[in-house]
Amino acid sequence: MTTADLQSRVVPTEEFPEHLLSNIFLRRYTDTFCAPHFVEHVTQALLYAVDIQATTVILSSDGRYRSREAMERATRILAGNSVRRVLVDKHSSSSAVGCLLRARHSHFAIIFSGGHHPAKEYLGMKVLSPPGIPMRKEVLDKANKIARTLESYHTCENLSVDFEGNVTANYCVSEKPFTVQMVSSAPLYAEVMSQMFHFTSLKNYLKKNSITITVDCSNGGPIVLDILRNRLEVPEKNILHKNSLEDFGGLPADPNPSSREDFLEFISENKSDIGIVISPDGSRYLMVGEGGFIVSPSDTLAIIADQSLCIPFFQENPLRVMVCSICTSQAPDKVAKYSSLLCFVDLPGWATFAPAMLPAANNSMVFGEECSAVGVSSCNYSGHKDAVWTLLAWLSILANTRKSIKEVVQEHWKKFGRNILNRLLDFENLSSTSLDSFMNFFKDTYTIRLKKIKSGHFGNVTFHDPFSMNSSLQMGDAQKTDEEMAFDIDNYVHPVGFLKKYLVKNDTYQIYQIQMSKEVRVIIRRSESVYNPTTLRFYIEIYLDPEDGRLLDDTKEILQPYISTALKITKFQEFFGENITPVIV
Repeated sequence: MTTADLQSRVVPTEEFPEHLLSNIFLRRYTDTFCAPHFVEHVTQALLYAVDIQATTVILSSDGRYRSREAMERATRILAGNSVRRVLVDKHSSSSAVGCLLRARHSHFAIIFSGGHHPAKEYLGMKVLSPPGIPMRKEVLDKANKIARTLESYHTCENLSVDFEGNVTANYCVSEKPFTVQMVSSAPLYAEVMSQMFHFTSLKNYLKKNSITITVDCSNGGPIVLDILRNRLEVPEKNILHKNSLEDFGGLPADPNPSSREDFLEFISENKSDIGIVISPDGSRYLMVGEGGFIVSPSDTLAIIADQSLCIPFFQENPLRVMVCSICTSQAPDKVAKYSSLLCFVDLPGWATFAPAMLPAANNSMVFGEECSAVGVSSCNYSGHKDAVWTLLAWLSILANTRKSIKEVVQEHWKKFGRNILNRLLDFENLSSTSLDSFMNFFKDTYTIRLKKIKSGHFGNVTFHDPFSMNSSLQMGDAQKTDEEMAFDIDNYVHPVGFLKKYLVKNDTYQIYQIQMSKEVRVIIRRSESVYNPTTLRFYIEIYLDPEDGRLLDDTKEILQPYISTALKITKFQEFFGENITPVIV
């Protein structure tokens, strides 16, 4: 414990370019985010927007390059604004910080993270509100507005905090008490997970059946280690890349089959029964079974929904709702169609799931999207995209069914059919003018078609409820036809819209869907990144019914024939030419 007398002072800030302040909660290039005054500027704007005399604030990060510097600078701003206590959880995940936020009754939390971007290239900030969910949109919008006109910030420049030790330091800043306490959310997170899963049963399942599990921690957060080592007793040799490194040891922050071929080979060579790569921030994952059998995130979401009673948490808090982004396969819809579950579609992106993270009483919900991420929430738990929770859910299903990952997945396909969705193509560095024209073409052309579909007819096709407003009416209600159906994704039923009766509007027109047939659809999405706005992503999905002879075939072999057709239907080459080479994801 230390005591020091310090002073708060007002420091003039800089005038930043408009595009940097258009949304201060988007990620930036690391050098931009850590430029003089920027961290201070956005932290001060947030404090003004929150508009409360905060007594306790949590700071955390995903441990990447320069994230500790950002936490130190934010700590000085909090001290200069009369915050009384700062809890510093140096390296954690959104779910674990959410647990800490609720347990300590803190006012809000700031997490410095770059998400799925490389460790040294990007840095940004997430803000969580007291329930442990993303801060309300109106608060963030207010902070963005304040940031545009902010001329100065309050700071305590001489404050020096030891981020290395596990200490509590007490200060006096402008005659007011200020405390910085080093904490770890890992033990609390493990305890919360122990209330959702039967760790003893899972440990016995792994040991008694000689199940080999390999977990790659991607040199990221420590939250998984307590669970793996102490609760499940996974052998140390089966926990890879467990040391936290600010560059993640050169490993990707977004694990997927293309970026982690080395892991797939390792699983095959070492004959592991279960393998998972967990992203450094604990949100994303790559799940594989014996022989390197890859499980898609959409299948994981659908299987968890179908097998929810294998998970102790859902035995006490029955699963009612699924939420997925439009860029997720329709596998969850198939489960909902043959059950009492409701399945809603939302816009892509972490922030759009915020209201879904705190559902109404007596409801539990799972949500997921194309980025290999699944989360859960209920009236007494507000989760986030959480790879560790997903691993524990899978282990519960395997322990209950006594089957392998591959057997569980393939039996699911034989029951519901197989939905294959891949982000096969990324077109990068396109002409901004051409891309604007391309997206406007969809907006102008398909809005007209949308009105026809909305009324129930398009050509010789009867299409019921294109916005999933009634979850019992699925795409299968459309009559078969050779004529393409196309419509833009304009209105969405919000995940809580079923309860609160309101719509989310996609006013940016940055994403469109084309239904090539009853079984095949294409999704076109413009990148939302401030620094990479000229990237276009193509998603292709095909549905194979349980009797289809291709049910067990390779994913890319099944989808490959549809790529040229998709480019033709979208008139892509008319806008960009024939020499644009895609990046095969």
